[in-house]
Amino acid sequence: MDLEKLEKNVKARGFEFFHAATAEEAVEHVLEQVQNTSVGIGGSTTVDQLGLYDRLKENNEVHWHWKDGPKPEVYRDAAEAEVYLSGVNGIAETGELVNIDGKGNRVAALSYAAGKRIYLLAGKNKVCPDLASAIERARNVAAPKNLLRFPGKRPCTDAQRCFDCRSADRGCCIMQILMFKPMQSNKVELILIDEELGY
Repeated sequence: MDLEKLEKNVKARGFEFFHAATAEEAVEHVLEQVQNTSVGIGGSTTVDQLGLYDRLKENNEVHWHWKDGPKPEVYRDAAEAEVYLSGVNGIAETGELVNIDGKGNRVAALSYAAGKRIYLLAGKNKVCPDLASAIERARNVAAPKNLLRFPGKRPCTDAQRCFDCRSADRGCCIMQILMFKPMQSNKVELILIDEELGY
């Protein structure tokens, strides 16, 4: 990983960048900036591993379908929150950020970000040399591992690689590439953690 190149390219695309040496440093960074506001969280193993839900609930209104139940109002309140947290499936050293989603709640909240502050948390294992390899990682590493959490029959969960299947249980329906900070968003910050986290 070329950290200097990554930071330069991420910033050139309008994103902010924070490099955390440890998971705890990343958590403290988020807690310093997110206080007394509404917070939405997209499906993210990284956010879960960091324990941010419980820490943020101490002085924020937090909405997360993983903790509050997959109810329509939870998805809506998360999407409309002033701050939104998510993971990233693939990070290109050229600055693009790749996510794959099933329902679309996460990528929708990241795409239409008017007035929001967004924090994207990711371990160093998500970094790839370029956009093609970040897409490859999202499809053939992150998505198959993530789909192991859900019931259903998919060829990717057995082989741990994407077959671009037509399964009725397919869970990778939308791919999003953040090429630049979305218009009207207040802030989109990539928090890169020098540990292996998430899928």
